[in-house]
Amino acid sequence: MREEVKDRLEEYLRDLGINVKKNFRCLNPQHEDEHPSMSYDKNRKKAHCFACGVDYDTFDVMEIKTGLHGAELFDYGYKYFEKVKNDKKSPLKVAEDHERKIGKGDYVEKCKKAFEGSSGEKYLNGRGITTETAKKNGVGYDEKSLSLVFEYHEKNYYITRSIENKTYRKPAGETEPLYEIGEKSEKIAYVTEGQIDALSLLQAGAKRVVAIGGGGTTKLKELSPKPVRAIIVCDNDEAGVKTGDRIKNELEKVEISCLKIKPPEGYKDSNDVLKANPELLSELVKNWDQEVKELPAGASDNVEEYVKETLNAELLRFQKFKDRKTGFSNLDEETSLYPGLYVLGAISSLGKTTFAHQLNCPSLSRQIFNPK
Repeated sequence: MREEVKDRLEEYLRDLGINVKKNFRCLNPQHEDEHPSMSYDKNRKKAHCFACGVDYDTFDVMEIKTGLHGAELFDYGYKYFEKVKNDKKSPLKVAEDHERKIGKGDYVEKCKKAFEGSSGEKYLNGRGITTETAKKNGVGYDEKSLSLVFEYHEKNYYITRSIENKTYRKPAGETEPLYEIGEKSEKIAYVTEGQIDALSLLQAGAKRVVAIGGGGTTKLKELSPKPVRAIIVCDNDEAGVKTGDRIKNELEKVEISCLKIKPPEGYKDSNDVLKANPELLSELVKNWDQEVKELPAGASDNVEEYVKETLNAELLRFQKFKDRKTGFSNLDEETSLYPGLYVLGAISSLGKTTFAHQLNCPSLSRQIFNPK
């Protein structure tokens, strides 16, 4: 059965709205494919990108589109093609046909109006997300495909997610932007993977939240206005931690200071915490907000920004080192050792190196005078 699913990639790509007779945009979330560089190889029954080199079978593409892994992914694949066999239309086509009839904008608005009182509302309420939070952030529901509809503000984009099997659908031929909710002017941004985790963090008190979704981490450089600091909330598994590392790497490239954290042990993700213990997630958000403020901010554009966003955090950080001493009593009466660059100057052979090696900070002196 596994091989049967793997051999049906062409059918699955067509269900996604992809024309397999010509090159299409790479499905790799980490590849911003400006010019279609992926094609379907009929002989190998795989999709190959000639730019980034990825080689995908049916399960690989399903994992990207659904976010499922392991046994859940295999089970989804089997059930997907079983349903296709029994239905005239595949599950992914239902919402597409509905949208095609009334237009993208009208489709999203119709789904938003249908949310209250729907199975989608009940589903999110059961996951700890209130109707008020969902409606305020443009969540809708498509009864025909039994899918939540997440509106991407200011981007004329949306994504659907089945409440039955977690299947995601995206408008064919369009590049997925970042999912941003909350107050965009906030200087601290929470960054997570999925839309439901983003809503969960907002529900718990976060002010600005961004989900990368399936669009990849490289789009984080497009955040505008750019936050000063970011709190990266990873999923509590190996794949989630690796994604958190990639998010951190991208944010630090544009000089955003990052705090990378995971939910407590026993919880898979932020929504898991919200469902089980909403008070705990609210408390965690408060603590993370305080903890990230102690990080030095990224590069400031001007003195006013430095004073408002960076100076206080640096003072708090320096206070932690108030008891760090040099070991020389006359010097310790005047100052403490704080993190930063120290310049020690004197004429030749006066004892600069000896003095540095005798400080109560041997690891630091080794880094300065013997970096190898």
